[in-house]
Amino acid sequence: MNTNSYNYKSLFWTIFLIPILVLFSCSKDSYESKKSSKILQWNFGDILGTIDGMSIFAKLASDEDISKLKADVRLSIGATINPDPSTKIDYTNPINFIVKSEDGINNNKYKIVVSIAKDNEAEVLSWKFGDISAIIKGRNISATLSYGTDISKLKANVKLPKGASINPDPSNNIDYTNPVTFTIRSKDETNTDKYKVIVSLAKDEEYIYDEEDEELWNGRIIKFY
Repeated sequence: MNTNSYNYKSLFWTIFLIPILVLFSCSKDSYESKKSSKILQWNFGDILGTIDGMSIFAKLASDEDISKLKADVRLSIGATINPDPSTKIDYTNPINFIVKSEDGINNNKYKIVVSIAKDNEAEVLSWKFGDISAIIKGRNISATLSYGTDISKLKANVKLPKGASINPDPSNNIDYTNPVTFTIRSKDETNTDKYKVIVSLAKDEEYIYDEEDEELWNGRIIKFY
């Protein structure tokens, strides 16, 4: 067998075929993204809405006026939404929004439900480390931060119902190397609850999406943390 001939053939496949396969894969991803009509994230200020199927729930402090709220919304690539949530909208009653895919073929209807936290409630409305909004599920709060972040001394920005208190104080430096439990006490001191906050780090090749960055990672929709 001619070794040189074999090596040339291998070199041919490496130089010409692999780039074609990569280009095809990227084109397929781009085509698929144009068909998507999803809401990926919904924020009222620091309050991160909970997406449950085609419904989105958000609870705000009692001093918020829900009759004229603006929302910051992340959609599938190229998708559009109507009405425009960046304008002031009355959320006194649930509001329906239509999300249309970039190719105009697929539509999804989302219902946004906004409620107000009562003064006798002991709960966490939002939790942020810098620009990263933590995910609140029940009494567990989780956040994934950029690779290399020192989680042994983190400060958090936390929103509670009006007049509620939290201990320990998350605005101070706290070590999150292990899960940390926080106690919330309602304004009238009749109710208390405990939340466990779990912080992890992304792998060095992962990309963390924050509020100031609109880039794409590897041509795909960015994973939200």
